[in-house]
Amino acid sequence: MDVCGASRESVGVSMKLTKYVVGTVFNDRIIEKRYLRTKERALKLVPDNQRDNYYTKYLGEEEIDLYCECCDKELSAGDTYIKEDEHTRYCEDCYEEDTITFYTVGGEPVGNDNEIVSYDSMWLEH
Repeated sequence: MDVCGASRESVGVSMKLTKYVVGTVFNDRIIEKRYLRTKERALKLVPDNQRDNYYTKYLGEEEIDLYCECCDKELSAGDTYIKEDEHTRYCEDCYEEDTITFYTVGGEPVGNDNEIVSYDSMWLEH
């Protein structure tokens, strides 16, 4: 069970989004990952950053479940939600705007407009 009272297994399989992942490697450790909409865009980043101990590497594609982290509601086109990172989203039923830029889920702060991206029915995440 999570904060909002639903378990992932009880809700079922959610919609998936495919992203193409590029990693920044420093001293043989991946220190940052970037998620891009197309493989072509991801592959364009690879040759730009090639140095001895610092380089960019294509890591492949990753399928990301589109669901609310709090209540496990499946998210789809037209839903309003906020995105904390590539794997964490919250539907409009679970988040509330705390101030003009801060969002909370279940009373816990999850980020502000500089850290997360908000989607509504006008914008569809690709």
